[in-house]
Amino acid sequence: MVQAIDRQIAAIKRGEGDPEHIHELAQDALAWARKVTKEKGEGSSESASAWDTVEELLAAIAHRRNQQPPENSLDRYCRDRPEADECKVYDL
Repeated sequence: MVQAIDRQIAAIKRGEGDPEHIHELAQDALAWARKVTKEKGEGSSESASAWDTVEELLAAIAHRRNQQPPENSLDRYCRDRPEADECKVYDL
């Protein structure tokens, strides 16, 4: 699991990945860290490593969020309705 999360962290740092998928990944990582802590104990090195990985993932997500320009209402509208006339882009 750690290697999979590490690959996802690298992808997020490169600006890749769907924002909805990133949210799901964060939820999965938190659940995984809680499971490791429950199985190995709070003071274990495995638990500490799991929470360090989660912390790194959340920091990468926050960093990416800060780099993206804020989305306005037209952006949201066009994301939901790319076929709308207001969202069409024409090459001249």
